[in-house]
Amino acid sequence: IHHPAMAFIVRLQTSSGVKRLLFPNDSVTWKDLQLQVMDVTGVDVGSQVLTPGGRPPCKAKVSGAAESASLKSLKLQHGDMLKLEGAASRPATASIATPKPAVTVIRTFKPSERCQHGPRGRCLECVEVGGEDDEMKMEKNTGKRTRYCLHGPGVTCLHCNVHAGDAKAEVAEWLCNHPDNVFCPKCIPPDEEAEEKKVVTKIDKIPYKLWIKEKQAACKYKHAASMTCANCTEPEAPSYAGKKDCNRGHKPWPYGVCLNCAPPNALVRPQPYRHCDNLVLQANLIQDFYRQWMLKDNRVQKAGILFGFYSDENDTTFFKEGSIRAIIQGLYEPPQDSQPGGVRLLKDPKEETVQAVAAALGLEPVGWIITTRQREGEKYKGKVLMSGSEVRQASRFQERYRNAQGHSRFVTVVLEHGQNVEPLAYQVSDQCVALERDRAFSKPSDPYMMCVRTPDAGEMVATIIAHDKPLKPAEEFLPDDFIVKVIASMPKKPNFIFKHDSFPSNGSERDVRSHLAKYSSEDYLSKLSDFNLLCVLADMFNTPLIKKVCNAIRDKQQLDQKTKEELDNYFVQKNFI
Repeated sequence: IHHPAMAFIVRLQTSSGVKRLLFPNDSVTWKDLQLQVMDVTGVDVGSQVLTPGGRPPCKAKVSGAAESASLKSLKLQHGDMLKLEGAASRPATASIATPKPAVTVIRTFKPSERCQHGPRGRCLECVEVGGEDDEMKMEKNTGKRTRYCLHGPGVTCLHCNVHAGDAKAEVAEWLCNHPDNVFCPKCIPPDEEAEEKKVVTKIDKIPYKLWIKEKQAACKYKHAASMTCANCTEPEAPSYAGKKDCNRGHKPWPYGVCLNCAPPNALVRPQPYRHCDNLVLQANLIQDFYRQWMLKDNRVQKAGILFGFYSDENDTTFFKEGSIRAIIQGLYEPPQDSQPGGVRLLKDPKEETVQAVAAALGLEPVGWIITTRQREGEKYKGKVLMSGSEVRQASRFQERYRNAQGHSRFVTVVLEHGQNVEPLAYQVSDQCVALERDRAFSKPSDPYMMCVRTPDAGEMVATIIAHDKPLKPAEEFLPDDFIVKVIASMPKKPNFIFKHDSFPSNGSERDVRSHLAKYSSEDYLSKLSDFNLLCVLADMFNTPLIKKVCNAIRDKQQLDQKTKEELDNYFVQKNFI
């Protein structure tokens, strides 16, 4: 297969050497070939005896060929050799013999200014006679010729062909100069098996444990394994609060300051690691939460607390060594003031009870979820991942829920309304948590932006440097560099410890009565296996009794007879059964 713009070359073996005959394609006639042989050798058409040449000879059937037969029908292929016998070629300086008047051929091409052959020759520089003009043909190919092109109109090259500027174009087979039964780097097909093995998931952050391990590996040959240095020790939690009572012998701020008491500058940089790498969501919980938001009032945002547990990531196909997975088991909606530009969480009188039930189940707060409508714009450089208020709330959550090492694995899930609803998970950087803790931010005029707080009189506030530019007080900026992406997924085989998940977060006695009636055929351990139901029951009456049920659900054990009798008594007193 040859591109129309490629020259079809036939080699001609003569007594004076090998010459090349150039044609636009293999559809030219045998008469065109004879005329070009006459141009390059001076042998008249009637005196030419052409036979297959080469070692081994080509398979072309040229003996007794008709003048109107195409080269393709004669089995002539690109690069084949023909041998001129029966006549000696003329010298190169000899004049071209005038053809006999009887030889009449309709010529569809004529020599251009760039051609270096005779009037009957044919090359890539020839111009088509009649039809569309040259400018129209160039427009149909790729456009105008570049300053690197050395050819005439009507043809293309590496510099002006469509394949040179279009990365998605098909393979340019006309660039190949080899037989059809072999491949080269230009036309070799992709390895389908290798394409299937490619991991589609893009991981732009590494686990915190792996990040520390790589830092320590860099010091392997610098000092002994028992020693540590600034490069291989775990970083301390940053602090951007100045010391008010400095004992370095100077006057208090703002009349005096030193390096010991001045807050350090906050150079904003994307965090290379993350403390939680994968968040496993239960589809029923997320779908019901989203459905309730859409039915009630989707003009304002809605938030909920995610309860679950952390585990080490065993699957290293998509995740790296040291990855941490958070598995969601329950969703609780605390009291909140929902607004179009954010959610203000109110004081929850049931917080202690909910935390106690979660602890009895072996769960803990591992994240929070918030709904939002689509938000994007040129000002925000595209889509808004997290608004400024969401980043600040996530910072407060991560500061509150930390492990023994001072690191937070608390995750933020953003559920954006759109044509395709997909939960997206994030964390905020340790630097952002420290800045929010040390009161470096204030409320911006644009809820999607962050704002530098203006210090009070006599107060020291850290200078925030974003994109190598110090930010002024009350200046707003995008929070994107504070955001750390976390991979959100849903399991193929649900690992849910609860049998039910339909009970509302702030259910009433009527909801309890309806739930028990709906699942009256089940035993107590099954019908009470709902996170929000257990929280409501623990708040209504005997919390220690509900803890026994929670422990049985956690350990996957049956309730003893005494616990069942106590539940019967409580439900009868409340008229639940």
